[in-house]
Amino acid sequence: MDEYFSFLIYSSLRSSFLDFFASIFNVVFSFPIFFAFLLVFYVVGINKKRFVVLFSFLLSSAVTFLIKLIVNRTRPYYGNLNVVNMSSSSFPSGHTSAIFAVAVILSYYYPKKKYIFYSLGFLIGFFRIYSGAHYLSDVIFGAFLGWVIGIFVLKHEDKVENLNKKIQEHIK
Repeated sequence: MDEYFSFLIYSSLRSSFLDFFASIFNVVFSFPIFFAFLLVFYVVGINKKRFVVLFSFLLSSAVTFLIKLIVNRTRPYYGNLNVVNMSSSSFPSGHTSAIFAVAVILSYYYPKKKYIFYSLGFLIGFFRIYSGAHYLSDVIFGAFLGWVIGIFVLKHEDKVENLNKKIQEHIK
């Protein structure tokens, strides 16, 4: 059933318009580029809670990586996947877990913009399926995992901030 719905999204919605946006989303929200953006975000100091955002991204990435090692689910292969490392595990979607973890934090700090943050998460998840990089369940679980990690980080925000202070002291 999972494969059926994933292939349906991949095959029935094909268009040059969506192909264009899929390639942009898959590149811009790849781990190295997204991490670099968050690192600059942290260093430049756009937000006083910037370390919490960066920490949620790193924690979701680490947890997702561990789950990928344990589950080791083969990625779907529907054709030309030049944006996907086929040797990496499919479950859960790391792109989706990372963006949802960040979306939870940013939605907490900027509640009026929460629809933008969650819409971005939804689009990233959709484009991961559309690109043939993930099954639907990979993305759904990735979104759930990111949401749980975001909530966890917010509940322990004071400890995360203390970690940031310790890092800042060691840097100086």
